[in-house]
Amino acid sequence: MTTAVRFRLVLGAALCILLVSGFVWGRRVFQDVLLDRLAAGMRDLLVLVERLVPDPARVPDPARVPDARTVQTGRMPDLSGVVAGLDGVRLSIIDEAGFVIADSLIGNTGILENHRDRSEVVQARSSGWGLAVRDSASLKYRMMYVAMSRNGYVLRLARDLRSVDEMLASGERLAMGAGFLLVVVFLAVSTVLARIIVRPLAALSSQAVRWGEGEYGGRISLSGTDETVTLAAAFNTMAGRVEGLVASLRAEKHRLESTLSTMTEAIAVLDGEGRLVLWNDAFAAGFSPARLGNGLPYYEALDSADLVRAVDAVIQGGQPVRLEAELPRRHETRVEAQLLPLGQSEGVLLVLWDITEQYAYQRMKAEFAANASHELKT
Repeated sequence: MTTAVRFRLVLGAALCILLVSGFVWGRRVFQDVLLDRLAAGMRDLLVLVERLVPDPARVPDPARVPDARTVQTGRMPDLSGVVAGLDGVRLSIIDEAGFVIADSLIGNTGILENHRDRSEVVQARSSGWGLAVRDSASLKYRMMYVAMSRNGYVLRLARDLRSVDEMLASGERLAMGAGFLLVVVFLAVSTVLARIIVRPLAALSSQAVRWGEGEYGGRISLSGTDETVTLAAAFNTMAGRVEGLVASLRAEKHRLESTLSTMTEAIAVLDGEGRLVLWNDAFAAGFSPARLGNGLPYYEALDSADLVRAVDAVIQGGQPVRLEAELPRRHETRVEAQLLPLGQSEGVLLVLWDITEQYAYQRMKAEFAANASHELKT
């Protein structure tokens, strides 16, 4: 997955999360504000309605009437005219026992459940006012109930909330449509931004990888006046300097290798950890050319135990060492070795001189002297 695609997906996901969170929070806040205003209006309306409703007729005593809900409707106040013209509004009167004795929507109140435990009725009896929002058991849709206590009875006003729910649903559809449109616009803008921002960065990254692989000849070509063009120019300048430095180092290395190849002495350079980093042909001839390689440990490159111990002493002690040693791979080849430390534990310079002839001459001279002395004695 490319950086541009990840960029758009991350921004799109973040926007969707913000939209969903904002939508849920906004819907809740809008609904609460709307219901609070509606409840305040219903309280004011109930105060006005209360002045229009006469005192309820005398309700039969439950002790003498088998069914206290069986009342003479002719004695009950007619509430339908009180709320006439108020669409979706229902007015009820509830007695002390919790029975509905008058209702503006249902004439036969005997079929209604007892309302004694309804939350708005309980609140009205305890504090004078009650408020509740729930689904109506008789009408099967959401209602808002506002109740007030009056002379032992509870006067309750109910409001149909279907219009409110439809308004909220319409707002939801509008918000979802606007949110979808916003996401589409945002993704389009992010695509443009990805092309403006990510593509130059991708070009810089690609060229930097090529520079890391040693291709210093390439340059980044970007047009414009923003920061990416300035960054590209800085990269190009840096690449030019690195290219020049690498060329200088390569030329210097070539001169060093050429110089070493013309020397008759065997020369090798070890790094701070004793790995072989540079040697000439004379050194390779004294050991196994097929085994030598850059980074080879000194104890594998050198076949002489004396030379290995000398390298150990220089690496650990940091002092130059001079000795004579024999090369086992070249029979009767004797060398004089000088080992010099490079800097502060930066490596070791090893120089070998072939002293085989001098050693043979000295040994022959010693043998001749010994033989001559023996002959003179005898």
